[in-house]
Amino acid sequence: MKLSVVRFRSGCLAFGYAKESQSGENEVFTLSSRDKARPEMIDAFLALKEVLVECFSVFKFAQKMVAVHTLRLKYGGNGFESDELSGFKLLGYVANRENDLCKIETDMITLSKDKEELATKYIWPVLRESELYISGHRAQQQLFEEDDSLDDDADEIEEYPSFTQAAAKSHDEY
Repeated sequence: MKLSVVRFRSGCLAFGYAKESQSGENEVFTLSSRDKARPEMIDAFLALKEVLVECFSVFKFAQKMVAVHTLRLKYGGNGFESDELSGFKLLGYVANRENDLCKIETDMITLSKDKEELATKYIWPVLRESELYISGHRAQQQLFEEDDSLDDDADEIEEYPSFTQAAAKSHDEY
C-alpha cells in the first residue's frame, strides 16, 4: 500500500492511497471518516509540526500558533526506487496575534541522508498509524471482535430463571 495523502482536518480523517489489485494494476482509493481518531494517530499527527520547527527556523518562535493538517507523500524519483518514499509536503496554518489564519504549504522536502532521522521520528509514525487505520486495526470495528477468554468464564455463570432472581442473589452478596 502506498499512501499519497493523509489529512486530519476539522475532526475528519482522510486517506488517499494506492493498492495493487489481483491483476497487478494499482488501484487508487480514498477513505474518509468522522470517527474520533485514536490517541496514537492524534499524537503522531501533532508531532508533524516539529518538522516545520526543525526545518524552518521562522517557526521556532511561533510553535504554539502552527498546526499541520495534511501530509502529502511522493514516491520514486532521482535515486529512489519507484515504491520508495522520496519526499513529503506539509500543509497547515499559522495563527497570528489577531487570530487571523495564514495557510502554509512547504515545498516537497526530499528525504536525503540528513533527513532520515526526521522521517523516522515524525513521518513514519503517521504512515504506520494510517496503514493500521486503513486495514481496520485502529478502527472501531476492533471493539466487536470476539474475545475467546470470555468463553472460559461462561461455564462458571450460574443459571437463573429470571433476571430478578439473579439480581437478588448478587444484592445479597454485598
